[in-house]
Amino acid sequence: MTPFLLLSHHRSGSNFLTDTLQAHPQVSVIDEPMSMHTEFFPSVDLIRWGAEDYHPARLHASMDVAPGARSFIQDLFDYLPAAAPGQVRGFKETMLPEKLPWLLAALPDLVVVYLVRDPRSVISSVLSRDFTKLWRYEVTIPRYRALYDDVPFPIEVGDVFERCVSSWQIRHYETMRHLPRDRSLSVRLEDSLTDPERTLTRVMAALGLAPTQRQYDFIEQSQQDSRGSAYSVFRRPADVLHGWSRNLTRRQVATIESRLSREMALHGYDR
Repeated sequence: MTPFLLLSHHRSGSNFLTDTLQAHPQVSVIDEPMSMHTEFFPSVDLIRWGAEDYHPARLHASMDVAPGARSFIQDLFDYLPAAAPGQVRGFKETMLPEKLPWLLAALPDLVVVYLVRDPRSVISSVLSRDFTKLWRYEVTIPRYRALYDDVPFPIEVGDVFERCVSSWQIRHYETMRHLPRDRSLSVRLEDSLTDPERTLTRVMAALGLAPTQRQYDFIEQSQQDSRGSAYSVFRRPADVLHGWSRNLTRRQVATIESRLSREMALHGYDR
């Protein structure tokens, strides 16, 4: 069956949705094979790759310096479409939106599920966990601004907060301009908590499957308590939905809502 990519920004609930999908007996998901299992892809984060850059043997010219990563990714590209009948294979990434054209050239039948979360929640979570160093925002955001002058919004890089806002806006922009319109689905994390039946039905339909009770049981169980681990999928809904209001200053909230007003309206976060 057709392979899929679950794509989201950092701290958007992708672990939760990954585990929900994997609760289905016919679905398997690889966790961030490019951004977490290679040193190469984090080094080229937010550097655009086009469809014309894909080469069947080399994959991408810049990977000449990373033959190990190239071999690993080639194995991934071979593995994903080779699922047994009735089985679906996919992978999750919190990078790569600017490389979607290249990725779709390599996997032309790929289905993309774009997981969105309220940017106030995302930015609050990134800041509270101090993950900007892990993801090298101090390098990738200024580099992106220097490389590309066709972005229809200003890119601020002055402090950690500004870089977090810019990261969300840049990755959302790159994702929306490259999503394959006939093979993609955008879904909000919040809806998976407030209306899990409708949301999960939509996601599973995009993968050619129907939800199972085991998936709904997992969603219900995950909402019983909030656990301390930074990557825990167990979160009380109130913490997921409204935790940002306790962590962000009024000035930060106003900045996010001003700079991302169009994007928030598009996904219904202005209500």
